[in-house]
Amino acid sequence: MLDTVRARLTLWYVSLLAAILVVVLVMVYVLLARALYVRIDDSLQAVVQIAATSLTNDLAEGQTVEDAARSTAAELASRQQLVAIYDGRGRLLGEAGREDDIVVPLPPIGEIRADGEVSLMTIVEADDLDDRHRLALRRVTIPPGVEYVIVVGSSLEPTDEELESLRSILAYLVPLSLVIAGIGGWFLAGRSLSPVVAMADRARKIGVESLNARLPVANPRDELGLLASTFNELLARLETSVEQQRQFMADASHELRTPVTIARTAARVALQQPTRTESEYRETLEIVEQETIRLSRIVDDMFTLTRADAGNYPVRTTPMYLDEVVDDVVRAARVMAASRDVFNCGGVRP
Repeated sequence: MLDTVRARLTLWYVSLLAAILVVVLVMVYVLLARALYVRIDDSLQAVVQIAATSLTNDLAEGQTVEDAARSTAAELASRQQLVAIYDGRGRLLGEAGREDDIVVPLPPIGEIRADGEVSLMTIVEADDLDDRHRLALRRVTIPPGVEYVIVVGSSLEPTDEELESLRSILAYLVPLSLVIAGIGGWFLAGRSLSPVVAMADRARKIGVESLNARLPVANPRDELGLLASTFNELLARLETSVEQQRQFMADASHELRTPVTIARTAARVALQQPTRTESEYRETLEIVEQETIRLSRIVDDMFTLTRADAGNYPVRTTPMYLDEVVDDVVRAARVMAASRDVFNCGGVRP
């Protein structure tokens, strides 16, 4: 499965996307959870400040401590928010909004912050570990110097449920996104590599007899287009090389055929007559020898030409005597003419 480039590209794409999704979603989840909890803490601290102001005003209006505490707690409490007010010794003066199964543990009075600072703590119900409450505690001193403890709490269960729902959504969203990304990556990888497949199919059909064919170039500006163009240039050079080789073989066959034909014809002419003079046999053997020498020279020239084409043999010029070439041609032509009953100008058989 992973032997193909398409599969590996899809796997790398999905793996990279999975890593990015996990990192991003974890960061988003952590930042969102932190923002929600910070908002709860800010709300609790604001309610503590309001409760301290309300208690001070009620006491200034002449209400008793219990009445002022109950009035303040009743005004600020709700179904999701409890308010409790204690005196300096930890005695409960008034509360509202507390559920029956919630126990608010009041720490030692000396450990609760004063002078405008708020202590924050989280409590968990003993019979329901998922039901948590966030508490804000503050010691306030109200003239004539009486100390009180204000406790404001809010349930974290709605926030925890929202975050749990978000985790469930992400748990389904991430695999679904990866599946969709994998399908899309497989499709896009196939589309991107389709020129390579087309080039491979075209290259598979190119043979020695069809070297003039070229690979398709969809986009000459991208990497695949550059690959196709380079391969086409290679095909052009190969075609030129094969054509030169074919021409060389044709020329070599032609050059080799001539001395072989002349030598064979001279021998056949000499053997056609039952008797020949010594001079005639000698002339025939000289022709055969000359053509054999010519044949050897042609073979050497072919070898030299091959080395020159490979760049291993420098080109050298040598003098050529045209009269010798003409003499050889006349002698060879005389033998060929004799085999076809062609007479010379003197009317004498050679």
